[in-house]
Amino acid sequence: SKATVSVLNCPSATHTMMRRAVCQKRWGSTDALLKTCLYDAHKEQGCKFVDFAGYAMPVQYNGLGLVKEHKACRGSAALFDVSHMGQWRVHGADRKKFLEHVTTYDFEATPEATGGLTVFTNAKGGIIDDTIIVNTPGDFTYMVVNAGCQVKDYEHCQAVLKDFNGDVEIERLSRGLVALQGPKAAAVLAGLGVDVSDLTFMQHKHIDFLGEDMLITRCGYTGEDGFEISCSEGKAAELWATLTASEDVTPAGLGARDTLRIEAGLCLYGNDMTEDVTPIEANLNWLISGRRRANADFIGAAPIMTHLNAKPKEDGAFKQRRVCMVVSGPPARPGAPVQNAEGVAVGTVCSGTFSPTVGKNVAMAFVNRNLQKAGTPLQVEVRGKVNPAEVVKGPFVPHQYVR
Repeated sequence: SKATVSVLNCPSATHTMMRRAVCQKRWGSTDALLKTCLYDAHKEQGCKFVDFAGYAMPVQYNGLGLVKEHKACRGSAALFDVSHMGQWRVHGADRKKFLEHVTTYDFEATPEATGGLTVFTNAKGGIIDDTIIVNTPGDFTYMVVNAGCQVKDYEHCQAVLKDFNGDVEIERLSRGLVALQGPKAAAVLAGLGVDVSDLTFMQHKHIDFLGEDMLITRCGYTGEDGFEISCSEGKAAELWATLTASEDVTPAGLGARDTLRIEAGLCLYGNDMTEDVTPIEANLNWLISGRRRANADFIGAAPIMTHLNAKPKEDGAFKQRRVCMVVSGPPARPGAPVQNAEGVAVGTVCSGTFSPTVGKNVAMAFVNRNLQKAGTPLQVEVRGKVNPAEVVKGPFVPHQYVR
């Protein structure tokens, strides 16, 4: 086997820094943090920065704020900088075999020029990271990994490659990546001469835009229709300026990105997925196709298949599962204890916020599997006070993907 790396701006942060998935607000100097190629553009537009996975990232923009940015995405279009995420090209004749070994991805079930969400899994069946893999036409496979896990993911792949008998080469890219999200996203691009009418959810293609070959994928993490555009770092500022020049596009930060993804019932690594949580416990059964289940040839397949098939009282059965809840009282934040109707501890909140769209406090939590049915009454403890909650069918806001 072989593996190489091509990195122009490789993060040198420690594993502790790179694995943080939750913003730690730090309103002071950002000098010690890594910066994306759009840092200066954000600073010029006026934003508040936070430390996110070791990067200085905009959390919200001056004069706008989280709720306005959130509503702009739901009602028009919002633009997010996601250049901190890791973009990879995986080369080699055996790359598909390798990626199906380290993730639950199914190349045979995914048409060419189409991507899909999948997860890296460990020997225990836990989730090392979630990632988008595109069944790219040609001689490489394009994928995107989380910023806070990109070092860990790469080192995990390198370790597996040592015992993998095949031709695989991993190239880490230094490129800009922006996410244009919202019901007017396609119209905004059309107005700029970019025809995306031929793309459905998770499909991608190359476009000639602003004098450069860019990669556009119809996807995102807000629940809205939208697009992620990959470009060179040198062209990123012009791309950002061109898109935000539209009256229909609002720049948006991590604050709105988090409330949008919670409303959409989408998981955040480090909160709703960890190395101690299997895809079954995270309620992500759909990430494992029938063929992958039948072959069970990916890392951690045995414990995952046991979780999938074991009945509640059988050995190896999973004990808790991620659910969606509507919560009374103040918003429930990660770590808040969850009780059943009788006041017995049954789980923990993993994500929570006030939903600007629904107008209620919403949350996701891991609770005992016998309490996962919609309509089940629960209680959540927030700042020493217990408040009523109820399990509901997710997502909180319907997805608007173009299929």
